[in-house]
Amino acid sequence: MTDQVATPADTETQLNRREARLPCNPTGVHAYIKGSDRHFTGKIVEVSRTGIQLQIDEAVPVGSVMTVEFGGTVLTGDIRHCQPRDGRFTIGIQTADVWYR
Repeated sequence: MTDQVATPADTETQLNRREARLPCNPTGVHAYIKGSDRHFTGKIVEVSRTGIQLQIDEAVPVGSVMTVEFGGTVLTGDIRHCQPRDGRFTIGIQTADVWYR
């Protein structure tokens, strides 16, 4: 495990956010967009009290509702942003519901 050190830019970004973001070990997920047959695999990059950030292979429409399944947990939420990064897409989801199987 490597130590992570916050840079001044990271600290400033955290101060401007409503909720603290916590990096996590990449966790594989299965996700799909409500009302669509589009399915995705990806990984969780960050979590907060009100949402998650995923990395997936294709762009998704902002404003769509996505369901994400991982480790017996299912959550739904609105896609708030989708940005290209390192050949993949980083999406932010504001959590609406969470339940456990």
